[in-house]
Amino acid sequence: MCPEVVLGFVAALVYVNQVLFTVYVLRVHDGDVAFVARYLPEGWFALADGPAMRALAERVPGPELLAPSVLRVQAFLELPLVLLAYVTVLRWLDRGLYRRVAGSWVVWAASLSYTFVFCVVEWDLRNPYTTEDIVIRVCAAVVTPPLVQWLARRDRGGPRVSSLAQMLAFAVSVWALGHLVLTVYDTALLYNLAHLGGRLPGAVVAAVALVASARAAAPCRTPRRESARRATSPK
Repeated sequence: MCPEVVLGFVAALVYVNQVLFTVYVLRVHDGDVAFVARYLPEGWFALADGPAMRALAERVPGPELLAPSVLRVQAFLELPLVLLAYVTVLRWLDRGLYRRVAGSWVVWAASLSYTFVFCVVEWDLRNPYTTEDIVIRVCAAVVTPPLVQWLARRDRGGPRVSSLAQMLAFAVSVWALGHLVLTVYDTALLYNLAHLGGRLPGAVVAAVALVASARAAAPCRTPRRESARRATSPK
């Protein structure tokens, strides 16, 4: 299993939590986010309050049980999202370097440094959820590095970027992934699901560019395998 797949799964969980958060606010707080928005700066909590969402919310039983969707779930998922994005880029650049870095103590150092920054921000924006969020972020810092290292150990060998064509494809891939991660941040990690409609065209373009760059890079890798086969075959 590659980190790209797990990264996509984590991003999907972030959006699932956004839907559950919206259901919780609509059912328990009558669509008013003031109960949490007053603790955070402007730019958060643009609620996706449409007919489809309200219809879904009406069908969800026990909405009060969705209270952890407020800040707590995102506090756990943010670190895996960031670390998996970085190791994904590293894997695209050089498989061997990815396995060495992701399987070493460096991933622990990255986890601790990011968690420290996240916790400082949590404390600067302290609110009734801060203590729980910090504990959750520390738990994520303990769980995420073993996951990244497990993925690195299971990764198979592969080519690294070694030509101009591969470098161009790599640059497009990094741009596209960065755009998608920023979209997740704006529309989900900041609880702005209402922004998704406006960000969707750019996200679709980025996703298409990501797939196209991966396809374009594939032919560049074939000659390397072919040359290796020829080198080992009898003349």
